[in-house]
Amino acid sequence: MKKSFLFLTIIAFLFVCSKGIQAQDKAKDLDQPQLMQKYLVGTWQITLNDTVFAATMTQDGNVFLETDYIIIDGKNSPYSYWSYSYKPERDNFYIFAANVNGGYSTLIGSFTAENKWCQESFEGFNRDKYRGKDEFVFYTSTSGTLTQFNADGVKANEFKMIKVE
Repeated sequence: MKKSFLFLTIIAFLFVCSKGIQAQDKAKDLDQPQLMQKYLVGTWQITLNDTVFAATMTQDGNVFLETDYIIIDGKNSPYSYWSYSYKPERDNFYIFAANVNGGYSTLIGSFTAENKWCQESFEGFNRDKYRGKDEFVFYTSTSGTLTQFNADGVKANEFKMIKVE
């Protein structure tokens, strides 16, 4: 009786472990640069009342560059500049964002599904100093939702996005 219980426990454990490994492999099969090009390259906008937040992203090899603007009454004011560096061995992007008024952010991001980009903010890329997470879900190549979570995992904001270029 004890042997058959132990045998069934081992089989159940291996089954559970193999399911987790399959899920991880599926995410690893995503072509990160191709998905960046499909969804993020171009200009995206979020509108709040009379203010438009715009982000324009371009690609040069495995580097993606983003410029963020605030548009009020038709006047573009740069807000921040971002650099996304992809390395196949990591299968994610290390992101550095510099704000025009001073300060910076460091993030690590990747597509976790065909249409879902997640980026987590850390102090100086130190995973022990977690600051929060942004999730972008794309319904089409020109529409999506940005959901922001604080360091405790509590949803802080949610915005609709549209791609204009």
